[in-house]
Amino acid sequence: MQEDLPAQDRCPASLVGGHPRRVAAGGLAADQVVGAAGRSRVPVKVPLGSPVSCSGDGGPAAAMVCLVNGGFDLHDELAQGVRDAAGAWRFIRLFAALYASPIVAGDGRNDSELRAAESRLGFRLPASLREAYALVGRRNDLTRSQDRLLAPNEVGVDGTGQVLVFRVENQNVAQWGVPLSAVTEPDPPVVFRVESASKAERDWQPFLDRVSLACVEMVLSEWMFSGEVFADSRELDDEAVALLEKGFRRLPMPDYPFWAGPDGRPMRWFDGLGAVLREDGGAWLWVGAATAGGIAGVRRALPGEWLMDEG
Repeated sequence: MQEDLPAQDRCPASLVGGHPRRVAAGGLAADQVVGAAGRSRVPVKVPLGSPVSCSGDGGPAAAMVCLVNGGFDLHDELAQGVRDAAGAWRFIRLFAALYASPIVAGDGRNDSELRAAESRLGFRLPASLREAYALVGRRNDLTRSQDRLLAPNEVGVDGTGQVLVFRVENQNVAQWGVPLSAVTEPDPPVVFRVESASKAERDWQPFLDRVSLACVEMVLSEWMFSGEVFADSRELDDEAVALLEKGFRRLPMPDYPFWAGPDGRPMRWFDGLGAVLREDGGAWLWVGAATAGGIAGVRRALPGEWLMDEG
């Protein structure tokens, strides 16, 4: 029952349904809807008696998609998630439970690891960065599927002595960090730089206004590349971008720079047809969905050369 759960883990009314959730093919009771196949199935409690309808399409590990009638709305929840740090951590918990698997004890880094990193650095980590590590610091599917949240013992100051680096692109082409001038702020801004750029162009540039907001972006992006969802991608042109803007709902993630083209169009997020879409600077589109049907629907709406479409 929800009353038996800690307040932060209770299922708000908006979470009881509306979004696909994976459940084991063998079936679970209506009060034991769980996250994606591939992790331990720790129940996310929803009120007993909630009407459910299930359909299966041969997803990973014979998962089935379970729809709990209600009304979780990604747009509305994300709008709250980008407001402040508390909203960000709440959104990450809900998103993980619904789109991946619930955040549980052991998914975060422990305090001794964080204190050891601070002792080595000679200063405390920003409060929001500490919170992110404590919440999901060991969740590879949400923090290091493609690009990598550094382990606490890897976090360090860059060669210029200006920035505390905490995340790197998978080939270390780009880095993200917190300016040392802001490191004492509870939720400081995040900057990035492209290591492969010429030395004259390798300056740190603004990324997002807060660490907590950058963590929301990280979780969305790393989930999409986790391999635990149906996914596809394609190159974009102006016509495809116009169709994207017309046919899909813009999500309230603020515009932010595309690291591979920081002087061009921003990165933007959309949803629709049961899928989540990330547009990289008008050049490339990534799509993640809970079902193969979600991907197929996006392909039909945005015809073109999809990399994973064998039909």
